[in-house]
Amino acid sequence: MINGFVTGVGSPVGSAIASQLSLHLSSVGGTYRTSNAWSDQLKNGAVGRLIQGDLCTSDLASMLPEDLDVVVHCAASAGGRDTRDLVRSNVEATARLAAAVAETDCRLWIQLSTVSIHGETFDGVLDEASDIGDVSEYGETKRVAESLLQGGGGSFAVRCLRLPAVLSPGARRHWPARVLAAAKRNEPISIFNQHMPFNNAVHIDDLTQFIVHLAMMEQTGFNAFPIASTDPITVAQAAQTLIDSAGSGSVVTIDSSPRPSFYVDDAYARSSYGYASRSTYAALRDYARLARYARPGDDIGEKRPGPQ
Repeated sequence: MINGFVTGVGSPVGSAIASQLSLHLSSVGGTYRTSNAWSDQLKNGAVGRLIQGDLCTSDLASMLPEDLDVVVHCAASAGGRDTRDLVRSNVEATARLAAAVAETDCRLWIQLSTVSIHGETFDGVLDEASDIGDVSEYGETKRVAESLLQGGGGSFAVRCLRLPAVLSPGARRHWPARVLAAAKRNEPISIFNQHMPFNNAVHIDDLTQFIVHLAMMEQTGFNAFPIASTDPITVAQAAQTLIDSAGSGSVVTIDSSPRPSFYVDDAYARSSYGYASRSTYAALRDYARLARYARPGDDIGEKRPGPQ
């Protein structure tokens, strides 16, 4: 009997994780800050107790279920607001939740972290041992959250998944979402580092299935590592895959200015934790198909700055 708890089910990713876990665990509850289509769709499904509240102000002990086994912490702020909001949402909320979970018999905490902790100018192959570089405010708050969990001395194991772009309906900020949105409008698409390898994306179904897999494992200690897709393709091929999958006539233009570029080596996650995923081409193709069914008003492809 395994009982789970997911924060941030008002996001597309949190909602998908809670939904998938509900198919495999004995019970799943969750929290969300703002009611929306993603949290609402769980209310008619197998997900049990859903609570609206702010992790920084709510009575977390009363929100957590009895006999808690697994926490998946998805709630976060990705930017677009001020520094104070990033610290509050990504650091203070994590610290408060960890303190409350430490008072339970929880055995595993799964943290949705980010490859952004390695810096906005990271160049080369990114893996679990890569250095921490010149990070953005967002990346810094997610790095601090990892450090809190590593140094907290809790009785539960921690697995921090350092995620690239998560390919899910409702995605807005990352490069594939922006390319897909432009393709749907038949707009020209500018890319750089066209010949560099690209696998900096994980399909939402691969992520949710891996989290289910982790939830079933007996684990101890702290670990943090990236996951991505297999079989990297070039940046140009990635853009063209999204254009073709959208049935678009968008034309690709090349920005030749020098920029940093990286791809992800997730061999550690595969060999140590049994992570499996589809190819980069299949992940992008399937994402374009999924995005057709995003909820109205999700504004897929909202233009925000971010690394390619």
